[in-house]
Amino acid sequence: EFGPDITEMTYSEVGEKAFKFGAALAATGCVASDPVATLNKVKKPCRIAIFENTCMEWTMAAIGAFSQSIGVATVYATLGIDSVGEAVVDNSITAIVCNKINVQYLVDNKKNTPSLKTIIYTSDLIGKDMKVDLPKKLPRGLTVISFEDFVESGDTKKYPPVPPTPESAAVIMYTSGS
Repeated sequence: EFGPDITEMTYSEVGEKAFKFGAALAATGCVASDPVATLNKVKKPCRIAIFENTCMEWTMAAIGAFSQSIGVATVYATLGIDSVGEAVVDNSITAIVCNKINVQYLVDNKKNTPSLKTIIYTSDLIGKDMKVDLPKKLPRGLTVISFEDFVESGDTKKYPPVPPTPESAAVIMYTSGS
């Protein structure tokens, strides 16, 4: 049974938010992937990481990245938080979408993930009575921002969609079952 707080969105609403998310990614310096980018050839910020449960923000982040030809490295929770660092390093990740609960861990481990510049957090499954504090002090060059504020910062006029080619690498999955 789903709780009383169900969010419904139209395709148009999801598309608008996703495109704004993509534009915000472009504004942070994420660039389109090379058409044949492989894991061992990543040299520029052309992928984002998503370490979050399946939720609407997960979907909008993936669509938004694709709208700018930016690939996605998904890191599933079954692997544990320690696996996030490996994905960030392997893919030269500069931006990650994660749950607010994981922000402190990522900030504390910034020295092991030097390419990481932006942490975009969701509040999925965080109850109204749960208190999750964000870090008070951030390492130089690291930004922590809510998913909602990140989406709102996206300027689709300045950064219109840059659709990927059919040959573009879309997703690299870090899972325990794939």
